Amino acid sequence: MTKSTENSRHQVRAKTSHSQPKWLAVFFFIASVIYLFPEAVFNARLVALAGSPNSTPENMHLIELFGRSVSGVGFSLLIADALLKGRIAKSRLKALLSLVVITLIVWPLVFFGQKLLVDKLLIDQSSPSQRQEAFFSSLLKSSLASDVINIEGLSYNVNDSENPSDMTFLTMLGGLAYANSDFLTSLESQKTKILDSYITSKANENFEEHYLRYKKVRDSVQNSWKTYQKKVSSYNSLISSSQQRSDKAWESVESIIAKGYHDYRNAELNYLARAEARAQVIAQPIYDYWGDYSSCDKRYHNNAERHNSCIRNVDKRYARLLEKSSISYVPMTYFAEVREREKGKTSILETALTLGTSALVAGLEVLAGESGEIEKHYIRVKNVNFYTTKVFTLMTDDFKKETGYETDISNVREFRAHPYTAEKVRQDIKAKQGIELPPSWRIDQISSFKEAVQKKVRHEADASWQKNARMNGYDIAPNLSWSNFQESAMIQKKIRTQMGDNYYVKPVLATWNNKEFYDYIIKPNVIREREYWLNYIHASQVQFADGGTLEQEGKKALRSILVPPISMAISLFLVLLTVLKLPFKFFVLLNYDKHMHSSLKRKAMSVLLSLCFITVIFYLPIQFLSSKFTQQNSSLHQLINTENGHFSKAEALAIQWVLNTQPIIQPIGMFIDRKTSISTQFEDKLKDALEDFDNRYYTLIAAKWSGNPPRIPYILDENGSILYPFTITTNVENASVRIMNIAPVYQKNASDTRSI
Repeated sequence: MTKSTENSRHQVRAKTSHSQPKWLAVFFFIASVIYLFPEAVFNARLVALAGSPNSTPENMHLIELFGRSVSGVGFSLLIADALLKGRIAKSRLKALLSLVVITLIVWPLVFFGQKLLVDKLLIDQSSPSQRQEAFFSSLLKSSLASDVINIEGLSYNVNDSENPSDMTFLTMLGGLAYANSDFLTSLESQKTKILDSYITSKANENFEEHYLRYKKVRDSVQNSWKTYQKKVSSYNSLISSSQQRSDKAWESVESIIAKGYHDYRNAELNYLARAEARAQVIAQPIYDYWGDYSSCDKRYHNNAERHNSCIRNVDKRYARLLEKSSISYVPMTYFAEVREREKGKTSILETALTLGTSALVAGLEVLAGESGEIEKHYIRVKNVNFYTTKVFTLMTDDFKKETGYETDISNVREFRAHPYTAEKVRQDIKAKQGIELPPSWRIDQISSFKEAVQKKVRHEADASWQKNARMNGYDIAPNLSWSNFQESAMIQKKIRTQMGDNYYVKPVLATWNNKEFYDYIIKPNVIREREYWLNYIHASQVQFADGGTLEQEGKKALRSILVPPISMAISLFLVLLTVLKLPFKFFVLLNYDKHMHSSLKRKAMSVLLSLCFITVIFYLPIQFLSSKFTQQNSSLHQLINTENGHFSKAEALAIQWVLNTQPIIQPIGMFIDRKTSISTQFEDKLKDALEDFDNRYYTLIAAKWSGNPPRIPYILDENGSILYPFTITTNVENASVRIMNIAPVYQKNASDTRSI
């Protein structure tokens, strides 16, 4: 057998001795290294936040979301590494698909399961007194962090609050105080004093910060006032231009009138020219037609039929003449000069001229009883001017339709006073300048016109103001005083947004000095904060029970002091376990192609290494590491190691382990985060999506987990007794049920539902 053949057989035996292909082992090694970074960052960020005096439920929720997401990834890798072996791992496609399936199952289970286990095993099972004590534990932690109180024997240094040991201690303090009910009981009489000192201290401590923020707000409001004044100045300039605008608009009115009158006269001349042209055509024929009438009278005065026929022929020729000349038909007498005489009357001159004949005729008319009657004589006219006037008169209707005016306007004053002139001005001014005038407006109403112009200018100014307001996102009236400007809803909303609800009173003015700011903002906030905390600390315990008014607030407070230390301890363990396992995994990869001995030896070695890992993780930090809080002379050491204390030996060792180990790991995680910005990337790119996912499905999962029917609502009386609702079911429609306070009485807790 050749040496090369022996080596190849040796490699085959080595490969068959492994349960995972090398590529998959390399993948899990790299994935474990990558996972270690976000887990270490979570651990560091959790301690930095929970161990600071400025932690809030909101930012703790963010870091909790980050940690649950990372833990889901870690457990998915752990389960996948344990399951993807043998036949499943031989095919790359099967291995990758299995990895995806395992991740899709394990990650949501871990993501929701962590929170679900804490809620179901710790939070929901807590008593009302525990929930209430959680508030004071949280207050105690904040008071110590703010140097409001000092605990003898504890070397916590508020000036070195960013020290990893101090942050680790502060992260655990709320839970430690909560777990030691005797310690909390000993402080019962001092709760209000601690609360007052804490709130006042925090207010004084952060006064400069808050006042600096107020000064920025004040500067912002003053800058807004300057911008507002510029806009108001533009608005007022537009308003003040109304007089000039009205004068200019009235000039337009005068121009309209002048042009209208000029057009009227031109139209009149045009119609006169047309009338004269027609008169030239009809003057001579009509003059001749009158002669033809006389001929008919002379020739056929004895023959009525021939006389009438002759007259009709003349009338037909007259009608055709008018039609041809585009003149409306009128009797031919219209084109004759009419002379009237009253019968029975004559003048001396007429009598003399007629040698007494007119007097004789008048006398006969009187005798005949015709006195007073009007006698008309039609005298034919040949003058073209006479016909021109007559034709022009016939064209007045067409003239009015075309111009809107009659033909009898003799001067511009009459033209100005004409109703149609006012109507034309209203229409023209509205079309060209948008000025609305009432239908009853007349040309002589100049003041009314100027009022309309001023109204238009103000409307334009208001519209411009509103447009700018919409574009710039503000809603405020013009011409406010400085005082009213500050108190306006828009400015107060802006101030409230920048100051925050906790540091806002109505109204906040931009003229306060530091003393006024303290009196009007800080003092009310201290009172408000004091009442807020007293409401929880001194509330009746029944209010924290299930169904009580403070149930959810109590659970939230309990979660805020229990979750951080638990999460910190688990995360610390996972980080250390991963760090210690990586060298072993790397050693296995380096010797992957070498022949391993029996499977039993491999398993024994794995068990031995696991025991070594556990020993290194737990034993060494307790024996060889120390913290100022776990030293023999520390009050905390005495507290957790007393024989009659509230902590078992295992719990005391766990607390000591965390206090000794965490300060070493925390700076490493912070260093990684500064170099990689993992937490920032999570907040920018994943937080919103995961938060929505959590809010959408956690409630459903929690309800499915409990498996309990909907709880019957109840209330608690002042003694803590549960009062259930009393339901009455009847078999009569629209029944009236009357409950009377007589025996037998309703027995509490006997039944929550009764039917009648």
